[in-house]
Amino acid sequence: MTTPTQPRRKDPLAALVAGVEQMLSELDDDQWQQLVARVRPPADDDKPAEQKPKPKDDGPAYPASWGFGDKK
Repeated sequence: MTTPTQPRRKDPLAALVAGVEQMLSELDDDQWQQLVARVRPPADDDKPAEQKPKPKDDGPAYPASWGFGDKK
């Protein structure tokens, strides 16, 4: 008699990714282009990229009283 093995737990994320890959592989060219047009914003090739100012530093993420970042 063999020893019972633990049932394998399948990764739900891996199953989801496999399902999405399968669905995408079955799309024809027209369906693929429609999907791309729906989810990707149009490219503005004639406009230069906007230069956003760098956000200001809000200081440390934790209060000094918590003791993080103290170099002793």
